Order: sequence, then structure tokens, then C-alpha cells
Amino acid sequence: MKAVYYKNEKALRTNRNELLDAGSGIAIASITLWLFVVGKGLRAVAQLRQLRTPNKRQFFIWFNTGWVVLFAALHWYYHYRGVRGDFPPFADSIGIPLYYGTIGLLVFWPVLNLLWLLVLWPVQLGGHLLVKPLAYTWQSVLVEGLCGVWLLIVGLYSISTIIDGDHLTIPVVLLFIYLLLVLRAGHLQAFNQKLQ
Repeated sequence: MKAVYYKNEKALRTNRNELLDAGSGIAIASITLWLFVVGKGLRAVAQLRQLRTPNKRQFFIWFNTGWVVLFAALHWYYHYRGVRGDFPPFADSIGIPLYYGTIGLLVFWPVLNLLWLLVLWPVQLGGHLLVKPLAYTWQSVLVEGLCGVWLLIVGLYSISTIIDGDHLTIPVVLLFIYLLLVLRAGHLQAFNQKLQ
């Protein structure tokens, strides 16, 4: 029975689902970015320099809201693909990733909140989002390097979620990119104040 299923599935498979996933991913990313631009009242690219960072409390609220949405995103991802027929009906294909994904989200949630507390302690938020350091000290170079590495990792992950059409994860990953930019700006603002 399994051999017949896989033979028929291979013969009938097209790239429809991949195109549907990528198309919906691009649409969701575009809508998310459009909502950000409209929500911030941006009318021109030059206004990006005027964007202000949220305060620490808002940072935690946005991070934890995004993390809660990841629970729903995990379940929606596997439910949607299961209903669409991406997994064989006789296999336990979604139980294991749902179990480990939920456990991972639950375990890392308090750990990341503690890490954010430590990382946000010296930060000066409320300034401009796209701040430049007054001088490149070793601290500012370290912050730029670490934030750059994490922005690269999260940026590549955002591209993979867009291509994969992971509907609810896309806005959360874009939110996390924004929060990393906020973190960078806060550290550089604190260093700039020490140099003045």
C-alpha cells in the first residue's frame, strides 16, 4: 500500500504547492512591511532616519507577542500542510515536529527573556533607529558585529520562511529583525552618550 501511494504521489506531483507557498509568503511579507510603513507614517525613504525606537517595556511586549504567535504558527504550518495532503495519511508526520517544536518554544521562552533582560540592561532606547556610532570603539564594533551576525541569520531564515510560505512565522521573523535593529540602536546610543 505504501509503495503504491508513493508511486502515485510521485506521478501526480507538480510544483503547484511550491509556487503557492512562495507566492503566499511574498504576499504576507509585503503586507507586513506595508503595515509597518503605514503604521509608522512613513511617506519617503528619507523618513527612515527619523524612526524612533520603542522603550524597553514595549520591546518586551513586542518580543513576547511575537513568541506567542510562534506557537500558533507552528500548529498552523503543520495543520495546513496536513490538510493540503503534503504528508501521507498513514504516517505520523506532524506529531513529532509539533511535539518538539512546542517543547523548544516553551523551553527557550524564559531563557530568551532572561537573556533580553541582560542584553537590554545598559541600552538607551527611545532614540533613532538608524543611529551611527560617534567613534568606532571596541564596544561599538562588537555590537555592530554581533548584531550583524544575528541580522544575517534571522534575515536568511526570513527568506526561507517566505519561500516556504510559513504564513504566521513571516511577520514574527520580520518583527525580530526590527527588534534586533532596535537593540543595535540602543547600544550604540548608549555608547554615543558616554563619548559626549
